[in-house]
Amino acid sequence: MLGQFFSGVRLAHLISTLVDKSHVKSIIDPMCGIGDMFSAYEDAEKTGVEIDAIVKEYAQKRYPAATIFCGDAFAPTTIQQYSTEGYDLVVTNPPYVRRETLNNSSGIQMEVSSIRQSLLDFLANVTTLTAIEKIKMRRAITDFSGLADLAVPSWLLCMMLVKDGGQMAIVVPNSWQTREYAAPVQTLLKDLFEIKYVINDVSNTWFKDSAQVRTSVVVARRCCHADRNTNITYIDLYDRASTRQSLYGNIGDTDRFQSVVRERISIPGICELSCIRQADLYSEQITGLSPLSKLRQIGNIPSEKLNSLSDYQVKVSQGLRTGANGFFYLKAKPGGYYSSIYPKLVTDSDEYFVSVLQGQEGLGDTFSVSPRQAHGLLYIQDAATCEDLAATPETSKRGYATLPDALSAYIRFSEHCEIKGKAIPELSSVKTNVGKRQDKLFRFWYMIPTLQPRHVAKLFMPRVNSKEAVTYINDSDETMVVDANFITFNILEGSRLTARSLLALLNSTWSRIIVEECGTVMGGGALKIDAVQFKKAYYPRLSDEEIARLDSFGETLLATSKRAADTIIGEIDNVLLKALGFDDLKQDEKKNHLKEILKQYIETRS
Repeated sequence: MLGQFFSGVRLAHLISTLVDKSHVKSIIDPMCGIGDMFSAYEDAEKTGVEIDAIVKEYAQKRYPAATIFCGDAFAPTTIQQYSTEGYDLVVTNPPYVRRETLNNSSGIQMEVSSIRQSLLDFLANVTTLTAIEKIKMRRAITDFSGLADLAVPSWLLCMMLVKDGGQMAIVVPNSWQTREYAAPVQTLLKDLFEIKYVINDVSNTWFKDSAQVRTSVVVARRCCHADRNTNITYIDLYDRASTRQSLYGNIGDTDRFQSVVRERISIPGICELSCIRQADLYSEQITGLSPLSKLRQIGNIPSEKLNSLSDYQVKVSQGLRTGANGFFYLKAKPGGYYSSIYPKLVTDSDEYFVSVLQGQEGLGDTFSVSPRQAHGLLYIQDAATCEDLAATPETSKRGYATLPDALSAYIRFSEHCEIKGKAIPELSSVKTNVGKRQDKLFRFWYMIPTLQPRHVAKLFMPRVNSKEAVTYINDSDETMVVDANFITFNILEGSRLTARSLLALLNSTWSRIIVEECGTVMGGGALKIDAVQFKKAYYPRLSDEEIARLDSFGETLLATSKRAADTIIGEIDNVLLKALGFDDLKQDEKKNHLKEILKQYIETRS
């Protein structure tokens, strides 16, 4: 009913190989499911919490001596049961669902305000944190986004449950380092813990055919005075077998895994190990490639040879979100009418419509998208229905025109239509359209806010990509709105880049590797990109001459199909490699290395 994915005894034992069990006398799993995480710690005093009563009873039968509570891990009654002195080991696989999913489908109500308050109440009583650390924890609890899934408050709870010198082992989505809403977790990990290991299930073996995101395990030790020079051992496990059944990927069993970790053996494409300083992972001033980026394999690349997109005066954002696409987006049809999920709207005028690119069905085999391929966005700014005009004071409707009868009829009909059980005007993202704007004129629910530059950007990339991420351009002079299904790129005033040079840069093999490393792998191998993830993207620093060459190659891209673009993308890669200081003799070698890195990323997630 709740969409649980139980950890399994095998995964619990993998985690236990990385935990120092010699000092584990007490263990807690605040989201314990059927108790799998307890299986590797026979002699420890066990405490668990499980929200599902049937599952809780099963776990209790497995571990009769354990103390297992039935309830929500964040409920005030549950919070009171936790030891304020902490536990030697907190080990768990927390829920990675939006609280709305539970509220809508399970009958269990979880409000972010009550979760936040419970965490604050527990914080007031714990002895596991110093006064200064409590201030930091309070800030994290207060500031975490209400849009975050349950993983974030679960992390915060687990951190408070670990006693000084204790350990935390937690199963996490592999996006925990890149998603903006996880920033409070990252900050606290930096300040309160020494991260020992991060194990990445690259081949999606641990929860094969179940969970929709790739997962990792983080093992960390609680330290009041953590050493920022501690080395974190990163382990990428690959499973090339068609069955994908080994928890340890292609390195086999527990003994071999422990040997690989102990001796830090790295086998590309099988079991890749890397060690980085914790201080480097969470550096406040990011000036170059991530310490984990495979782009480092092509050679030493100093940060002074790199620029962020911000350095290039390029703003990365997201397209238009209307809150009710079924109403605002219509398909243009021959014969002068638009169709929507509601009755067709017959009109002989495009006066209140703007071209909009809604989804990937509007993308062809080229790098450009014409507004003529797009749908119609209902964009009303200075007109209203006759009923609304009649009910509005003159000072609040000055200069408004009366909408055509057909359009008014469409609005009247749609006003009573529902999306997910709510009338369109009552949707949270639609009702905010209502009110007075700066010029004191009244706005009605069918008037989306004035379009911003990010909504009509010249360049854009799909947020979800099945193969490599391709950047497209609106190469016409006509305005085209871009939907929130796309990341948008705006070239700001003062930038040295042109639209076509940026098109070339973003379609380079280098850029596509950056996207693979920043993005989140979803179910089926799809790669999801968020605008904020481009904050960590760095590109070669280009001279004016190199930008001019990219501009020329960008123009060539526009005359080339995506299927036939390998040669021209290779030329683009040469420009970037030269900017990094590689001479002509090295460029082919480095270019092939870039292609191999990209190929491996795409094959792995596919």
